[in-house]
Amino acid sequence: MRKELDVVIPVRDVVQYLDEAIDSVLEQTRACSQIIVVDAGSVIPVRIRNKSQRIPINLLRSENPLTTGAARNMGIQRSEGYLISLLDADDIWPPNRNEILLEALEHSGARVVYGAVKNFVLTGDGKSFAPESKLGSLAGSTIFERALVDELGYFDEGLMLGEYVDWIARVFQSGSIVATSEQEVLWRRVHSDSTTAKALASRSRDDYIKVVRSWIEKKGS
Repeated sequence: MRKELDVVIPVRDVVQYLDEAIDSVLEQTRACSQIIVVDAGSVIPVRIRNKSQRIPINLLRSENPLTTGAARNMGIQRSEGYLISLLDADDIWPPNRNEILLEALEHSGARVVYGAVKNFVLTGDGKSFAPESKLGSLAGSTIFERALVDELGYFDEGLMLGEYVDWIARVFQSGSIVATSEQEVLWRRVHSDSTTAKALASRSRDDYIKVVRSWIEKKGS
């Protein structure tokens, strides 16, 4: 039985990669039900240039700046799908990403599934990818049941960084079945304007370290 999958994409100010992110969702071999773009308080309101005749693209906006966790929560609250996937506005998905993860989810009986991530940078010749991909439960490499948010709580809106690590730690601690795939499901863009890069350059890195330590403790317990 096919279960509806909604995709939430938060974005604030750094919008130059957004169209490519949305295109990568629209080009999936197994389509999602809707795309929810959350403008998390951009100085210039986000506009969606992509038009799709088969997949709705809904734009939500906050007039005040939101943390990534708060923006993701806003999108999830408006979602209607049985399954949720998250994508950062500067990352992209390989075309068969949904197919890989949904098949792993369906065959395992898990409530969460994640796959491998490959980093890339832009060069004068285009995209330059890292030589190897690595298995990683990042937001963009994961699909999870919407019901888990109701059971375990939403993302911590007070964290500037590490809100997904904090949430997935709750998943492991709850004993929920988690499946994995060694295949590439996320192409992660590395650049100086990313939320992670900016936050790690500030005192938010201390919060991130605390969250990661908590995740390690919870996963090991």
